[in-house]
Amino acid sequence: MVETIRVLLVAGSVDAETAPATALERVADRLAVESVPDADAGVDALAASGYHCVVASDDIPDTTGIEFFEAVRADHPDLPFVLITDVDSPAAASEAISAGVTDYVRRPDGPDAYSELATRIVTAVEQRRQRPAGDPPPSLSTAAGGARLAELERTEARFEALTGQTTLGVLTIDEDSIIQYANDAITELSGYTPGELVGESLHTIMPERFHDEHTAAISRYLEAGQRQLDWDWIELPGRHRDGTEIPLGISFGETTIDGDHRFTGIVRDISERKEQERQREATVDLLQELYEITADTDRSFEQKVTRLLELGCEHLDLAYGFLSQIKPGSNGDLESGTQRIVYAHGDHALLQPGETCPLSEAYCRKTIQADDLLVIADAVEAGWESDPAYEVFELGSYVGGKVVANGELYGTFCFASSEPREQPFTDAEQTIVRLMSKWVGYELEHGLVTTELERQNERVDEFASVLAHDLRNPLNVAVGRLDLLRTECNSDQLDDVADALDRMDALIDDVLTLAQGGQTVTETGAVELSTIAAESWETVKTEGATLRTEGNVTLQAERSRLRQLLENFFRNSIDHVGEDVTITVGDVENGFFVADDGPGIPEEERADVFESGFTTAEDGTGFGLAIVREIVQAHDWTITVTESESGGARFEIMTGA
Repeated sequence: MVETIRVLLVAGSVDAETAPATALERVADRLAVESVPDADAGVDALAASGYHCVVASDDIPDTTGIEFFEAVRADHPDLPFVLITDVDSPAAASEAISAGVTDYVRRPDGPDAYSELATRIVTAVEQRRQRPAGDPPPSLSTAAGGARLAELERTEARFEALTGQTTLGVLTIDEDSIIQYANDAITELSGYTPGELVGESLHTIMPERFHDEHTAAISRYLEAGQRQLDWDWIELPGRHRDGTEIPLGISFGETTIDGDHRFTGIVRDISERKEQERQREATVDLLQELYEITADTDRSFEQKVTRLLELGCEHLDLAYGFLSQIKPGSNGDLESGTQRIVYAHGDHALLQPGETCPLSEAYCRKTIQADDLLVIADAVEAGWESDPAYEVFELGSYVGGKVVANGELYGTFCFASSEPREQPFTDAEQTIVRLMSKWVGYELEHGLVTTELERQNERVDEFASVLAHDLRNPLNVAVGRLDLLRTECNSDQLDDVADALDRMDALIDDVLTLAQGGQTVTETGAVELSTIAAESWETVKTEGATLRTEGNVTLQAERSRLRQLLENFFRNSIDHVGEDVTITVGDVENGFFVADDGPGIPEEERADVFESGFTTAEDGTGFGLAIVREIVQAHDWTITVTESESGGARFEIMTGA
């Protein structure tokens, strides 16, 4: 049967909260500990009852631990005495050695740290029981005590190397890179406990590719004092117990103990900072690609949106991306509205183009209510588990923004996953989604404007069709009747009728051309000016007229409309100058010109020549230059009238390219 060891504990002022007596009995069943509050109570207790060991704090009220030890030793010379001190230093050791205490330990940090104290107590008592009667009591003033003092001196020197530095993980190695000290924080960084690392090579927690370089660097420093690294700060990877690498920031210090070099490193885990740097670089790359996609004129809106959805899913690490359109209910109320998926990325069955659902069952109903984005990193944690949207779509994470075009709600631009995210959406990630949503709105605004222009063009076509039918058909009847009338009678007045009908035919042609010329140009291509000028010349009755081209320029224009423009220029010059006119077409900076060698246009008339019906020719319709102006404006170009080198009319068209 193991004999119980009775311990008298004389507690210090700082021991009241830690209950050391209880802690000692919990870690060692053999110990029966009685605690007293001061030295007088301790002396009385020793006189009244027998104890196997005395444990005293060095801050006993009204005295010191050493003074109490001397009082105990006077009456109980063989009784083991263990001193608890607040410091573990050569100074404290020297005082304890000089006094002759059996042992001393540093004060435990908490109830779970009393194992060492309990071991020291048991050891001291067992040694006392094994010592022959009459032998002097053991104390630290022995060879073993001297060795322990030397060890404490080395310990203090190691920690002096760290004075004034901010510490996280702390490691000390010797000249052979053998780890001499590691603090508890190293465990979180490396996966090894300090006890597992001390005595092992630093290579244990260093990636293999650095082993030879590290050994060589230590040798160079010991031989020549040459530092290969910046000791104040260096970033290197460490090797975790599980084989993974961790980015570390390390500061070095050095001390010498008994002629031996010791190197101490303060080690910081910089994984979070490195990840932030990686995210910043990824965001910059994403913004660059986002710009390239949206500025690509060769991509259609659908292609751009599809690529943005793919890009967003990749960057956010989410499986699904989609653009939705939201339609109000029959009564104009959004609450009874519908969500329709327009474009999508990912394989979610309910998030495919064309899929619809009541808005009341969609995450997007909350998105359009939010002032900014709707951001959900973990739907269950955020309380969505009982929401109809979660029950239908089962999305564990979601981020989306409103899409607004022309001041009206269009829908939403969103990314989601069936799984929750481990980390919240960062500010940078939310900014990307916000930018994409805004861009889609802007692009839709442009698309809606284009659609409206197309509708206007359709109305112009309808007008032109009605004009051609309602006027051309009666005209054709009149021309036919005129031909019959010529067979019945021969009158000079019939020639006047024929001229009037020809003029009416020309007017209808010009009005149709003018109406079509006002249509907005939506599709353009590259057209060489000299080539289209030659083609236009062939369709005009030029006879004795001459066409000259100077230089050449490639224009972005609708080919048929540009041809109409040139044909009207050519007819206008022939009508006003004569069949022997010389017409020149050439390039100028940011555009082209058309000029003739006729009498020119008086300066006071130049502002009126583009008005419909304005003409100085007897048989002119007055629509030729009006058609030119409409075609110029349809291309978003500008036109001015000036004088040619020969004094004739010169028209300059600025295309901006």
